[in-house]
Amino acid sequence: MSFSENAILTRSRAIYSKRLTDRNYKDLLNCSGVEEAAHYLSTKTQYFETFVSFTSAKINRMMLESLLKRNYVGQFSALYSFSKIIGNETCRYFVMVNEITLILSCLRYVLAPNKLDIFVSLPSYENMSPGFDVMSVANSEDFSEMLSKLKKTEYYEALKKLDGEKPNVLKIENALYGYLDKKICEIAKKSLSKVEYKKFYEMVAFNSDLKFISKVMRLKRTFNFSPEEIIDCGFSFDASLLSKDETQSIISAKDADELVSEVGKTVYGKGGDLHKIKDVDLWSREIKYEKYSKEIMYSTCPNVVMMCCFFLKEIEIRNITSIIEGKKYGLEPGEIEKHLVGYKS
Repeated sequence: MSFSENAILTRSRAIYSKRLTDRNYKDLLNCSGVEEAAHYLSTKTQYFETFVSFTSAKINRMMLESLLKRNYVGQFSALYSFSKIIGNETCRYFVMVNEITLILSCLRYVLAPNKLDIFVSLPSYENMSPGFDVMSVANSEDFSEMLSKLKKTEYYEALKKLDGEKPNVLKIENALYGYLDKKICEIAKKSLSKVEYKKFYEMVAFNSDLKFISKVMRLKRTFNFSPEEIIDCGFSFDASLLSKDETQSIISAKDADELVSEVGKTVYGKGGDLHKIKDVDLWSREIKYEKYSKEIMYSTCPNVVMMCCFFLKEIEIRNITSIIEGKKYGLEPGEIEKHLVGYKS
């Protein structure tokens, strides 16, 4: 392993080493309310700089997610800056995820009938400047104007085919993330060894497939979408561990129960409790946590460890959000605990 590769491995594991411990989660669960939980994060964890000025009980989910995003972007922007210096382009994944998040936030703002303060509704991007004028895009009158302002970005090609249609957030989201998967795998294939590329592709595909399964489950269970309506959502399979027949079977499942059965026949049916798939978000996070935790501990592939670190950080942020929300609504610790992934009481 070269010096630069070893440096990426070391820095990624350094981020992982600062993760919340079971003791941290237990202490947060035992906090009396939102104010005490926010104070704990600001004084007893690596989030201290992020939460130092926000210990009010009035903190809401939107503010919380913005603060957590700031911490998240800050850590990975530092890793990205270092990786750029040593010529590692796979770290562009972090930049692209951040930019796509911003584009989708702008879209929701543009489409919202009652607009909130734009500075509150957009996630933090101060530590990783996007390749477009966020405020200008967010202040567009409609999706077509948004597209015109994104014309000089790499995302325009993925979105221009949707111009003229009634804006569909899910369809636009799928187009953007489909482009991300395709682009990052192309970059990785050119820059990584065959062995590391195979593992890297697996990490990206694993995450992409679980997003697909989760979205289809919600569309069937909540909106009773037909197979034709799901296909029209524009799901991309540029990075996938599912076969064409498996994806078609999942899409064609007549209801949520049949979807669970079809997922059980795939590689994703071999891990986790399939009965939990009804709470598909929790189920997918548990499967991700199990896989990525093992990889980050035992893999010797720097870019694989880096990606696992990225995905595990997302899970931790979701855990914190669940705790703060639970405290806000007065839930008992045992009830909140059910929604945490990776915590052992």
